Amino acid sequence: MKSSVSYIIRYSARATFVRLRVSIRHGVEVIVPQGYDTIRIPALIAEKEEWITKTLVSLHTKHQAKMHHQQYGHQEPPSSPEEFIPAPVQTGILPTSIYLQALEETWRVEYHAEAIHHIRLTPHITEKILHVSGAIRKKKMCVQALRLWLKRYALEWMTRITREISVEIELPCKAISVRLQKTRWGSCSSEQNISLNAVLLFVPHHLMRYVIIHELCHTKHMNHSAAYWGLVAEKEPNYEEYDSELKSASRWIPWWGG
Repeated sequence: MKSSVSYIIRYSARATFVRLRVSIRHGVEVIVPQGYDTIRIPALIAEKEEWITKTLVSLHTKHQAKMHHQQYGHQEPPSSPEEFIPAPVQTGILPTSIYLQALEETWRVEYHAEAIHHIRLTPHITEKILHVSGAIRKKKMCVQALRLWLKRYALEWMTRITREISVEIELPCKAISVRLQKTRWGSCSSEQNISLNAVLLFVPHHLMRYVIIHELCHTKHMNHSAAYWGLVAEKEPNYEEYDSELKSASRWIPWWGG
């Protein structure tokens, strides 16, 4: 399977899985762990060719618009944490460790084959170990089990954190839910119900906090008006810096969690 997409390969000592990075400055980069077999990369690029092409077109369009704004003295408005989150590359390599950056926790994942046709995932909170046992050769089932654990763990922590921030900044909300979504970091309904993406556990704590504040501010303004951004600035003075960081935060999301 061949692709017309040009790309460069970059090795990273910190990488534990393969990921794609698309930017105006560097084009398409494939970031791989040390020792990764690069013979598999062309197939990955071919699989993601449509997404890469769309992303490049979108980036160039935004870049041209930004240059136009700067040329004519217009100020570019802040983006929104509800923007599209790029999909991680599907490597098929199951994780042996999971780093939840927002909580500063690292979980070890141990796999044990058993003669059964399903998967059991048993978390050991004290040791921070996930025991995955059963038909572990069925990677799709293992991924489903990991995603279910992530969603449940995120619900426990994000509910608590959101309530604390809600009281702190005096912006109450009603129900809090956690989902695994491909397109949004979070959302707020007209009924003041907050929904958060479980993958926020993979990003730095200050970015998770910013997304929560962003959504809580929507309980007052269901739009991105000047009044809304004024409220965000009041509750989080560094929101512009954090908003910019969110644009590349998808790099922390592992392929199985996105």
